[in-house]
Amino acid sequence: PTWASTLGDRRYNDRWEDVGLEAIEARHRHRQEALARLKAIDRARLSAADQLNHDLFRKDLETDIEEHGFRLYLLPVNQRGGIQTADELTELLRFQTVKDYDDWVARLRQLPRYMEQTLALMREGVRAKKLWPREVLQRVPAQIEKQLVARPEDSPFYAPFKKFHDDVPAAERERLARFAREAVAQHVVPSYRKLKAYF
Repeated sequence: PTWASTLGDRRYNDRWEDVGLEAIEARHRHRQEALARLKAIDRARLSAADQLNHDLFRKDLETDIEEHGFRLYLLPVNQRGGIQTADELTELLRFQTVKDYDDWVARLRQLPRYMEQTLALMREGVRAKKLWPREVLQRVPAQIEKQLVARPEDSPFYAPFKKFHDDVPAAERERLARFAREAVAQHVVPSYRKLKAYF
């Protein structure tokens, strides 16, 4: 969903990706099935452009399938990104309509599930002895700390509600801002407290 959102596909703007182990394995099986179907296509019967697309798609699938074996998904947090920098998505999204803002509030309310899945991946990584070197994680504590705000309005997740688009009616702005403050206070900040405690 977040990748779709960054590409401008707003159908999934109200949710985070599913990073649970079951979902990760389901996506892996899907890629294996897609590769099998792709291999069944007679490449020679395709146009030159479609042969190139075939080859690129096959390479992407094979790379993803091979990478799955390294279990890098058990390393969901590093200094360049992870759930601790999820607020950066606000810089890539369009906030123009009431629905855009409502979708972001819905995402904020779902952050605890995303956090629990991320923590589960990290715990499994520890069990599997799959960990980043300490140097890779040096900046992460400060990245987590910036999410632990005393006032919801100071949260980076609240940024879109500080200045509404002109298309958002004045009557809706207070409701949206109130819901955003509640979501940050009740869902976002407590989630990051859990991450800090675990980290």
